[in-house]
Order: sequence, then structure tokens, then C-alpha cells
Amino acid sequence: MTKKQVKIANDIEELFNLNDEIENLFLLWEIPQQHQYKILLSVEEIFSNIVNYAFEDDQDYFIDISFSYDKNILTIEFSDPGKAFNPVIADANNKLNKPFEERDLGGIGIHIVKSVMNEIYYQRKNDKNILILKKSIH
Repeated sequence: MTKKQVKIANDIEELFNLNDEIENLFLLWEIPQQHQYKILLSVEEIFSNIVNYAFEDDQDYFIDISFSYDKNILTIEFSDPGKAFNPVIADANNKLNKPFEERDLGGIGIHIVKSVMNEIYYQRKNDKNILILKKSIH
């Protein structure tokens, strides 16, 4: 198993650095092109949701993200000290069934992540949100 861990500040500008890290992993682990966009999109959605919604003050926080690749399974784990939020049970489907002009903002990104990743798990542990995404790479 190969593993990489990064600690990223809760600043949306850090998304550029995060994308660079991921693109380096794609090269290192030889992740096929057809999976790269879906993985980047999922990570961007989760990261931006954490930055925009998890923290209720302007203090600096860090988001720990680990990437591992073993037996054609890419695992991405996010850990943040923000307020509890379980995206696994978030209900974006109701929003998608409404006409566009009647939809509330938000929620669509989580639906996208659920649709492109093979598995998604959430737990609250030691006052942290732990979100695990898994993607089969063939």
C-alpha cells in the first residue's frame, strides 16, 4: 500500500495546492485518465464544503487528507474539526427532483460525489468529521 497525507488550511485558495498534490499522485500511482476528473471533482466538492460550511468562526483550522492506493482501490480520507455533518445521509435527491428554479442552493456536489465514488463512509470521532471515499481503479 502506498500512502500520502497532507494538512491543508481551511482556505479555499488552498484548493490549488491540493490539486497539485493529487495530480502528482495520479502520476506516481499511474491512475488512468478516465478516473482523474471524477476524483478531482469529488475532492474539490468535499474540500470546498468543509471550508465553506464546517466552521462557524474566522479562526484558522486544518483539514487532514490522506490518500492511499492498494489493490486498485484509491481511498481518500478527510478529517476536520468542524461542526458535525454527515454527507452520507444528506438528501440531495429531493432537490434534483424539483424544477431548477425551485431548488435550494447546495447539495448537488454531495450527490455528484456519491455518484462517482464507489463507496462513501462517515463517522464522528474525537470531535472530528471523518469522511472516507473509495474509488475502484481499473
